[in-house]
Amino acid sequence: TSIAGITTYGDTMIKEHGFREVFKPKPGLVDGSLDFLGAMKPLDEVSDECRIPIEQSEADILMIAAEDDHNFESVQWAEAAWENCQKFGKKNFSIKIYPGMGHALDAPFAPVATAIPHMLAPKGMRVYLGGADKMTASRSQLEGFNDIVKFFSSRLI
Repeated sequence: TSIAGITTYGDTMIKEHGFREVFKPKPGLVDGSLDFLGAMKPLDEVSDECRIPIEQSEADILMIAAEDDHNFESVQWAEAAWENCQKFGKKNFSIKIYPGMGHALDAPFAPVATAIPHMLAPKGMRVYLGGADKMTASRSQLEGFNDIVKFFSSRLI
């Protein structure tokens, strides 16, 4: 779905997904951070006008999802996208789910980002991304990076 305002896909305007009307972030697992998991409206409350119609794309699509994503329910959203692609007969769509990985997919061997400054957080606070088990998150990020390289290498070369 489109998160930050209107997105375009060809001639299609995709409306903003939107946040829950009542939501209060919890303290994140990193000092000075807030956990925004659950801030977005659930998928069943969002109209199709807010959904990117990837099932119409001819391109091969690899969607990655992080099990410890604390910004979005990325596994649930990826599975919903897969179900929608199946319903419309799109076969060139795959999902990879990474255990312990938070919202960020950092470069291999870079420190795992678990909290970042963000416009949603009050001044001096950060948004918690997940990936608190840094060893598992790091392994998943490396695996994710390698999967992305393999995906593009098999389609672009």
